[in-house]
This record gives sequence, structure tokens and C-alpha cells, in this order.
Amino acid sequence: MKTKIFLILITLFLITSCEKRERTNPFDSGVPKELWTPYNFFWSMEGSTLKLTWHQPIPLISGFKITKKVGDAAESSLLNLPKDANQLLDAELTGGKLHVYTLVAYAGNYQSNPVTLQVIPHLTAKLTTTDATALTANSAILGGTITTDGGATITERGICWATTTGPTTASSKLAIGTGTGTFSNTVTGLLPATLYYFRAYAINSVGTAYGNEVTAATTGFNPDLSYGTLTDNDGNIYKTITIGSQTWMAENLRTTKYRNGDPIPNVTVDATWVALTTGAYCWYNNDDFAYKTTYGALYNWYAVADSRNIAPTGWHVPTYVDWTTLTDYLGGESIAGGQLKETGTLNWKTPNTGATNSSGFTALPSGVRYSIVYTFGTFGNAGGYSSWWSSTADGANRANGRELNYNSLNAGRGSYLNQIGIAVRCVKD
Repeated sequence: MKTKIFLILITLFLITSCEKRERTNPFDSGVPKELWTPYNFFWSMEGSTLKLTWHQPIPLISGFKITKKVGDAAESSLLNLPKDANQLLDAELTGGKLHVYTLVAYAGNYQSNPVTLQVIPHLTAKLTTTDATALTANSAILGGTITTDGGATITERGICWATTTGPTTASSKLAIGTGTGTFSNTVTGLLPATLYYFRAYAINSVGTAYGNEVTAATTGFNPDLSYGTLTDNDGNIYKTITIGSQTWMAENLRTTKYRNGDPIPNVTVDATWVALTTGAYCWYNNDDFAYKTTYGALYNWYAVADSRNIAPTGWHVPTYVDWTTLTDYLGGESIAGGQLKETGTLNWKTPNTGATNSSGFTALPSGVRYSIVYTFGTFGNAGGYSSWWSSTADGANRANGRELNYNSLNAGRGSYLNQIGIAVRCVKD
């Protein structure tokens, strides 16, 4: 009798042990799948990457399998992950499309119930930047192509640029509409003879995306020259260039203030201009939109000679000796003009004789505002002629300067009536 009882107890123990083993070992087919099916299957975005996370209650498994289906495309397998895995990062996403992820745990040839997750990721746009065309001294045509909006509407697109690599929308920018597709427009206000870096950009609710970076130079740029920068009393930024022992502005002055902050009067009336005996400035043809950025301002000599000083701090209007030092370094007055003038005929009239701009000075034909002795305060010769003041007087009512002409290599000496309006270049102290 005792033997029978013992055998019964042993049998019950084995049955109980088997049932216990089968309920905790997924490698046994009898274990209910819901006991080892993953749970808390969630997603989150980390930038442009989707992060999947989950939990799984029983460690005695082989690992995990995940598949993905995007839109109408066929389902594809992702990685087989080890048993201690609890997350997967997926960077291969299509914005605005339904992504269905299916996760199972597996143990040998057995696998748990599947769990699924559906998500429509929103991403930044994908786009490219087109190369610059129609380059001039101050403008270029640029654009881009937005191939996908990332699943979120493009609310702004355009071009951004800078003189250093990696321009952003915090740099200079031009907005060119909304939506996807190809776009372009003319970027204006560029500096002459300057290398720029451009990128197309697109903004949606996720953020700002940029296309590839392209470089382009405005006319007159010489890759062998190295330019610096200078900021004047108005906050205008200029290029500067070292030529021999001197450092010059590579653009004409366009400040409207003296160094102490006092305004320089802007005189537009011809009769008022020619009667002045105090400092004043104007824009060629009184048109700042067309001429300010390219040609700078025209000043009478009274503004140049004013004790409040029109030059930025650390700079001065060149003396006649400063001008002679420049032309002597470039081989003398008879040939220096070609090395000073911007190349091409975009701004200079044909033939722009001998222009190489090898000095980097980038002289432009800013013209003149005449005095009453000539044509009563009217403007002339933009495109064909430029002259610049020196700070050196030449008698009671005249001052010295330098001048260039579209059909000559010469950098001529000039003696100008104080009432005439011509350009100013400054040289570093």
C-alpha cells in the first residue's frame, strides 16, 4: 500500500513539474503564447529617427524579429535582435506615409503572438540646391528642388547665403514661396568680387532642412586675393584688400554719418548742392535703390574735410601721397588703372581697357555730380568714369584726387572743385 502511495506522489510531482516547466519555457509548444508575447510596444521620434521600444516578461527566449510595411509597399524584415534587446532605431523613414511595425519574440522554431505598431512620421523636407547662374557683380539666380515635404506642408522655402561655409536662415536669405517642387529667383545685394556659399532651405512644422551647399563668386572675384572686412559708422560692411604696404577699402564709402554720429546732409536739389560750403552727400541720380550698394555715395569735399571725420575709426580718407603710394606700387600711373578696375563690362562701358583687377581694388565707374561751373549739379558719367577724393587741398576751392576711365589704363591725377560730388575710398591708418 505504501508503495502505491509513493508511486502516486511521484507521478503527481512529475506532472506538476512538467506543467510548471511548460508554462515558463517558450521552447515548449504547450506554453501559452500570451505569456511571452512582448508588451508596451511604443514609438518616439528622435530627430529624423524613429525609436521603437518594448518589454518582454520571460528572458528564456532566442530573440526578437521585426518587420516593417510602408504604405502600399511589401512587408520587409528588419533585424533579428538578441533576447536582451528592448529597442530599435529606424532612420529609413518616408515622411507622411503609414509605417506598420510587427514584433514577435521567438524561441527556437516557436514564436509569440505578434504585436503591431502604426505610425505616420513627420520629417523635415528633402531638397537640393541648384547651381548659380546669371552672375553679376551684385546678383545671381539660385534656387532648389524639394523632392519631399516630409509629410508636413512646406510653409516657406528659399535661398540663404553667407561669405562663410554653412549658411542658415539666420544668415542672409530670400524666401521664394511655399510647397514642393522646383523654385528659383534672383538674389540681389551681393558684394562685387566676392565668393559666396549658398544653400536652398525648406521649412515645415518639424523644422528647417537645407540642400547641398554650392559656391559662386560675383564678377571681379580673384581666388588668389584675400579680402578682409570693415564696418563703418552706419553699420555698412565693406570688403578690404591689402595692396603692398597699404590696406584699402575694396568698395566705395556709403556712410551717411560722421564718426561722432552726426548726420551728413543728403542734398537732392541741384541748385542747393552747387551752393554748398558745408559737407553733404547724395546717391547717383538721387536713387539709392539702384546705386547705393554698387557705387556707394558721392560726397563733396567739405564732407571729406570736416573735422568730425567721415572715415571709420582706424581709417582715413587718403592723402595725395597715399594715392601715389598705391599707383607707384602698381607700376605707375600709366598702367595702374587696369589693375584697379573691376573686370568686364557689366558696370564699365566697353571696352574697359586693360581691366584685370589684379590688385583687388575693384574700382567701379561711380560717375560724378557736377558743380555750377559745368552743368549745375546734375549727374553724369556713371559707367564710364570714376574719381575719388584725397584729403589734400589744391588751392582755395579745389582738392586733389584720382580718376579712372573706361577707355584707358591710366590712373590719372585730378584736381576737383570742392562742390563736385565724387566717391571716397578709405585707407587703413
